[in-house]
Amino acid sequence: MAKEKTNHIVIAKQVQKRFDTVWDDYQILFFQAPCGYGKTVSAKMLLKKKNVSYRSCRQPRSLLTPLAPGIEAVIIDDLQDLENQNAVPAIDAMIKTNPEVHFLFLSRGALPDFLIPYQMSNTLAQFEPQIFILDRDDFGKCITDYGLHISQTDIDRMYKEANGWPAAVTLDMGRLRETGHFSGEARMQIYQDAYAYINKEVFRRFDRNMRTFLLRLVPFESFSAEMAHIVCPDTDVRAYINRIFRETSMFVFKDVDEYRLLEPFRDFLHWIMYQECTQEEIKEIYYRAALCFELQGDYLNALKCYEKIHNTQMISELLIKYSGQRPDFGYYYDLLKYYRQLPEETIKNNAKLICSMSMLESLDGDYERGSYWYQALVKYEHRLDPDDQERIEAGRCLYYLDFALPQHNHKDLVNGALRAAAYAKGTGQEMPVFSLTGLQPGFLSGSKDLCPLLEELMSIGEDKKAYFDRVFGKHGFELIRVLQCEYRLECGEDISDRLLMGISTMHEMQRQDRPDIEFATIGILIRSQIAKGDIVGALNLMQNVYDDFHERGLKVYMGNLKALRCQLYLYHNEIEAAKSWLKTSPDSLTSFKTLYRFQYLTKAMIQITLGKIDEALILLAQVYQFAENGDRTIDRIQILTLMAIARYRWNNTLWRQNLSDALEAAEPYQLVAVIGRYGTAVVPLLEELKWKGRKSFYDAVKENARKYAVHYPHFMESPKAQPKIHLTPMEQNVLRLVCQGMRNQEIADLLNVQLSTVKTHVYHIMQKLQVKNRTAAREAAEQYHLLDLNENQ
Repeated sequence: MAKEKTNHIVIAKQVQKRFDTVWDDYQILFFQAPCGYGKTVSAKMLLKKKNVSYRSCRQPRSLLTPLAPGIEAVIIDDLQDLENQNAVPAIDAMIKTNPEVHFLFLSRGALPDFLIPYQMSNTLAQFEPQIFILDRDDFGKCITDYGLHISQTDIDRMYKEANGWPAAVTLDMGRLRETGHFSGEARMQIYQDAYAYINKEVFRRFDRNMRTFLLRLVPFESFSAEMAHIVCPDTDVRAYINRIFRETSMFVFKDVDEYRLLEPFRDFLHWIMYQECTQEEIKEIYYRAALCFELQGDYLNALKCYEKIHNTQMISELLIKYSGQRPDFGYYYDLLKYYRQLPEETIKNNAKLICSMSMLESLDGDYERGSYWYQALVKYEHRLDPDDQERIEAGRCLYYLDFALPQHNHKDLVNGALRAAAYAKGTGQEMPVFSLTGLQPGFLSGSKDLCPLLEELMSIGEDKKAYFDRVFGKHGFELIRVLQCEYRLECGEDISDRLLMGISTMHEMQRQDRPDIEFATIGILIRSQIAKGDIVGALNLMQNVYDDFHERGLKVYMGNLKALRCQLYLYHNEIEAAKSWLKTSPDSLTSFKTLYRFQYLTKAMIQITLGKIDEALILLAQVYQFAENGDRTIDRIQILTLMAIARYRWNNTLWRQNLSDALEAAEPYQLVAVIGRYGTAVVPLLEELKWKGRKSFYDAVKENARKYAVHYPHFMESPKAQPKIHLTPMEQNVLRLVCQGMRNQEIADLLNVQLSTVKTHVYHIMQKLQVKNRTAAREAAEQYHLLDLNENQ
C-alpha cells in the first residue's frame, strides 16, 4: 500500500472540518490514528497549497535539519518510532524559534511526553482515530472522484463491509478502477492486501511474546487487564498494554480498566491467527478465553468459544451449570441453540437440563415442546428412588415449572407458590429464582398473565409473607405489594401515596441483583408519572435509569428500555426521536421473540403515528397470536386497542369490533387505564362507538382517556395530510430504480425503452415531487410512501 499516492484520495470530511476550525488558533496539530487510517495522506492533502517540509522519525537526520526560508508547515511523520531522544530538544527548539510555522505530528501511538506541555498551554490540537473514519458521504465522494459507476446496492454493501476504514476504501477504489465491478473475491483480496500491510508495518515489529499476547485477545470484543492476565498468566500485561497504546492506537479505552481493540485490528488478528497458528494453538487460545469468560460469569461467550473448537463435553458441562441460573431471562435466545444441540438422551438424564428445555422452548413460543419436556421431567422423577438426591432436585424443578411456565396460567398460581414454599422448607432446598416480569416494565403482563388471579393477589395478607419470601426471594412479599399497587394504577387510580413503597422495593432489588424486578418497578413509576402529566419527570427518570443499566452492563434490558423511552417521546410529541428508534427496532417477521413484545407494541404505536397502518396491523396480528395462545388479558387489550386505532384511521369498520372486544376483556378487571392511556388517539373512537356494555365502566374509560388527552393533546397524532401525488405505473417503476441508485441508461436497458423516454419520466417525477435531484426524490419517496402504496391507503 503506497503512502505517496494522493490522487483521487478523499479524506474524512470531519478531518477537514476540524482542520479548518483549529488551523488559525493552534501552532501544533497531532494526528493520532492506527496504521491504515490515512494520516499521512490526509496531512499532505490538507497542506497541498502550503510550502511544506516533510520529515520522518524513521530518518532521524531529517529531524535535525534546519528549516528552509518560506516554510509554512512541517510534517513530522511516524512519531511512534522516535528513538533518538537527542532529537527531542531539536524539535522543541524548532517549534519555539518558528512561532509562525505550523507543525503536524503524525503518530500511531499516544501523545508523547514532550508534547504534553504544548497541549496544556493550549497550543496543540489533537485529532483522534475515530475522526479519520470515512462516513457514507465520504465514500460516495470517493466513487465520484474515481469516475466509477456503481449501483446504489453495491455502494451500500461496499461501505458496510469496509466500515469506513480508509485502507480498505482506498484499496476498494483501486480494485474497482481495475475490474469495474464489485465481488466477494475482490473484497477478500482487498482485505488480504490491507492485512499484509498491517502485518509488515505493525505486527512484525513486535517480539514473539507480544505477538502471542495479542493473538490470545482475539476472542474478546473488550477485556480488562485482569482478563488479559488470566489468558496470559506469565506476561507483564500492564507493560504490554502501555506499549500498544504508545506505539499503535490499536486499543481504545472502553472504561477505566477496560479496553477494546479497534475493529480492523481485531479482524486482522483473527486473520493472522489462522494464517500462522496450528490447530492446537487455536484450540488453546479459545480454551483459555472460555475459562476466562466462565470466571467472569459470561456463559454465553464461554459457550461460543467452546463451540469454536468443537468441545462438546465442555458445552454440556457448562449448560448443566448454567441451567440452575434463571433460564427464564437473560441470554436464553442465544443459549437455546446450545441446548438443542445436546442429544435428547443427555437432556433426559438430568433434571436441570429437562427443566431448562421446558422453560426455554416455552419462552420461544413453542408451548407444545415446553409441555413435552415438562412431562419428561414428571416421568424422570417417577422412575427415581424416593431417597435419591436427583429425585429431590427433579421435584424442586417441577414445583418451579408449575408456576414459572408461561402456558401454566391456571388459577391456583398462589396455592402453587405456597406448596412450593412448603416443599422447599420440608426438603431444605431453595427454590430456583422465578421472574415475575419476563423482562417487561411491569408485573401484571410480565412472564405470566396474572389477571385471573387478581382477586386472590389483592387479598394476600401478612400471614403469607414467609411463603412468598421463600419462593420469590428475600422481600418477595413486598413484590406482591408493588404488584397490587400496579393493579390500582391500571384501574385508573392515583398511586402517588404508594410510590415510596415502589422506590424502596426498587432499591432493595438493586442490592439483591434482581434487575428484572427493578426494571418492572421503574416501569410502574414511569407510568404513574405519565398518568399525572409529569412527562418531564418521567423522561428524566428514564434517562437516569438508562444510563445506570448501561453502565452496569445489563444489555438484555436495553431493548425494552429504549422502547419505553420511545413511548415517552410519543407522549412528549418528539416524533423524530421515536422515528429514529424505529430504524433499529426488532423485526418480528424474520424472528418473533416473546420477550420483545413490549418493543413490538411500541413499534406499532410509532407506525400508526407515522401513518404506516398496514405495517402496524401486520405486526399487531403476530403479537395478538401470541397473546391468544397464552391467554394474556392485558396484552390482548392493548393489541385490540391499537388495532382499533389503526383501522379507524384507515376507515375500516372492523375498528368497532376491535374496540368492543378490548372493552369486554378489560371490564371484568376494571382495567380502565390500559385503554385510557392511549388518550387523544382513542377518545374519538370511544365517543363514536356507543358501547353496549356496563355504562359505569365505559364512562370511567372515557374519563380516563380524556384526562390523558388533556395532558398530551398530540399523542399518536394522525399524520398531517400529505400532498396528493399521482404517479403512473411506469413512473413508479422508474422512481423505484432511481431510488436504487441506477442511472438513466441502466434504467432504459432494464425496462427496454429509449433513454429519452426515461429522461422524460424522470423529469415528470421531479416536477410532481417538487424536487431538484435524485437524492431529494429518494427522500420524498420515503416520506410520502410512494413505493409501498396500496388500494387501502
